[in-house]
This record gives sequence, C-alpha cells and structure tokens, in this order.
Amino acid sequence: MGGDSNELRYLLKDAIASEKVDEEFNIQTSYFLPLSIGVLKFSYLTVPGPPPKLRVEASTLELYLARAFSLLSIAGMSRFCQINIPLGMHDNLPVSVSLLARHGADHFLLNLAQALYPTLKEQASIAWKLGD
Repeated sequence: MGGDSNELRYLLKDAIASEKVDEEFNIQTSYFLPLSIGVLKFSYLTVPGPPPKLRVEASTLELYLARAFSLLSIAGMSRFCQINIPLGMHDNLPVSVSLLARHGADHFLLNLAQALYPTLKEQASIAWKLGD
C-alpha cells in the first residue's frame, strides 16, 4: 500500500506542477467574465428538454445528454455557485431543480433554495397528480 500511495503522490505532484494547470485556469478565467456579465444582465431558465423515453434511439439520447451536460458545465466554467434541490421521485425517476447564482452569492443561493423548497415540493406534487 505504501508504494502505491507514494506513486500516487508523485503523479499528483507532477500534475499540479505541470503547465496544464495554468492553461486550464486561463481557459476557465476566459469564460468567467463574459458569463458573469451575461447573468448580471439576464435571467435564464435552462432545461435540456423533456427526458427521453425508455428504449429511445441512441441519437436522440446523445442529443439530450449533450444538452444536459452543456448546462451542467456552466457553473464550473463560470465559477458560479450551484445548488441542486431534490423534489422526489416520479415514475421511478428522480426529479430535481438546479439553481445558479453569480460568483460569490453562495449565501444568497442557500437562502433562496431554503425559501423556494416548500413551494417547489408543493408544485411538483400538484403537477404529478395532474399528470396521472
């Protein structure tokens, strides 16, 4: 075990010391300002679309996954804070809402999530009852 941990330590040291870390940081920084300005001016409702049905064609599933992952990357690339609010299960599938806020607005986002949670749960239950 000791040899494995030492090898891992050296691999991590090399990765952290590499120029790629600086390059990745510069790429992330180049996304931060434009996205921050956009969020300050506009509000976005972002959903990848309705979830695909079971046994859907692979191309349809790939398109949905590409849209979903592109939305997930917004927070990471822009340094926004993000919170996911689980609302429960519907038709044996998890349902949740993800909220983003500008960089540094963590406390605001947590307070907002706490305030919205009861209403989101109530509205989700109403929607599920209407859909059945």
